[in-house]
Amino acid sequence: MDFTGSADHHNQPSLEGRIERHKDFTLVAIRGEIDRDTAGYLDALLGDAEADATAAVVVDLEHVGFLGAAGVRVLATRHDELSRHGQALNLVNYQPHVEAVLRICGLRSPAV
Repeated sequence: MDFTGSADHHNQPSLEGRIERHKDFTLVAIRGEIDRDTAGYLDALLGDAEADATAAVVVDLEHVGFLGAAGVRVLATRHDELSRHGQALNLVNYQPHVEAVLRICGLRSPAV
């Protein structure tokens, strides 16, 4: 999987992302850790995806090693924004430890 764009943390890229536009959805694939230092990059990436989405934004979290409170806040805020426009935010392919965070925060369902 070829990722483009990144957020630097201590001169090391700790979050990378790429956007793929499809007919019925926009895919956002993320690799790295989502914490307070990288949440702004995630928010910008989702904002770009949201601008062009026709029905849904699908966030692939398969390569996310950590999801902190700042990342949860970004996902919840973007979910609310998309819902207001009749669109959906779908989280897919999350690791068990990321799933636990999503479940505790009430964001685990496929359509958040």
